[in-house]
Amino acid sequence: MEKRRRALRLAAAAAGLSWIPAWACTPAIQGATLESASYVLAFRASPVAVATHFNLDVAACAKSGGPPPAELKIDAHMPEHRHGMNYAPSVKALGPGRWRAEGLMFHMPGRWEFAFELLRQRGVSVAPGTAFGQVAADAVRISLASSESDLEEGVGRLAKFVLGRT
Repeated sequence: MEKRRRALRLAAAAAGLSWIPAWACTPAIQGATLESASYVLAFRASPVAVATHFNLDVAACAKSGGPPPAELKIDAHMPEHRHGMNYAPSVKALGPGRWRAEGLMFHMPGRWEFAFELLRQRGVSVAPGTAFGQVAADAVRISLASSESDLEEGVGRLAKFVLGRT
């Protein structure tokens, strides 16, 4: 059976997160909490200082009561400067719906935003459009650095995801 991967982006400012009162599920850790239509995600950071590596503990659960996401990707960027971290964190699964991201670093002071990508089964990955400013806040970025056949397959999978088809 073809694996299906569905990506969900949750972006949160590194400070000043809003709290949402009720969940259909409770993530396995206590921390800053984000909610999407499908998931609830909580994260907690080790002490963060500029130019020093830090870790994030992350947990997510499906609001439907179904299985948690299979995979997590984490990034961070500075919207005002339109760039991200110089280091890609390594994400290790700790159990179903739990991860630890190690090696994150904010290399300069300023406002940083985390981007969490919860993956299920579509086999397509996209990046947030906010690197191009607020005009692209509701958009995604797609890399075209692939073969034509891979691009056709990826666009087809993305279309099925957007249209809600399997």
